Amino acid sequence: MGTSRRRTALLAWALVDALVSAAYGQRPRAAAILFVSDHEAESRFYLMNPYGSQVREFLPHVRWPGIPVWSSNGRKIAFVLYPAWPGVGRAHVMDADGGGLRELTEVGEWSSHPTLSPRGKNIAFHALLDGIVNIYVADTKGGKATPMTTRVDPAGGWRPSSQPVWSPDGARIAFVASKHNNGQAARYIWTMNPDGSDMRELV
Repeated sequence: MGTSRRRTALLAWALVDALVSAAYGQRPRAAAILFVSDHEAESRFYLMNPYGSQVREFLPHVRWPGIPVWSSNGRKIAFVLYPAWPGVGRAHVMDADGGGLRELTEVGEWSSHPTLSPRGKNIAFHALLDGIVNIYVADTKGGKATPMTTRVDPAGGWRPSSQPVWSPDGARIAFVASKHNNGQAARYIWTMNPDGSDMRELV
């Protein structure tokens, strides 16, 4: 790989990592930061002001949550819930006040990395269902989650796709997926439409 291509790859990875990191925990307009702490022996949600003051417990009945992320409009929260710790996590979504809590997959070994579309209508996540890790998209109000990435490098067995991130306008989803390259499996950054169409390899 040449220097220019390596630089492009590193920049792309940094971009995706920055988008993911910025999305986690920070409520739009800096109203509050939602985070998880286990200082009370069990992991629970907490809220605090952007500068760390006024820390207060949020939804004390929800035990062992992780990876909280707000929708851009501040109306929905996606997170991973661990029914037993240590154990398998499953992606969930709820209203900003804690109402409407639901699991995103009916049956599955695990699901993780939930990310909400800018308007909070849809949610993307990766899950191990039917023996392979794929990106799924579901409506936050209900309905079955739909696999989106099964067409990435279909030959050669397990080719996981993971870590979805919505574009700011909600028109595309970026994700990481494996495919064959010179006889070896390698991970690449891709984008696609929210319905799984028009998949494009970026680097």
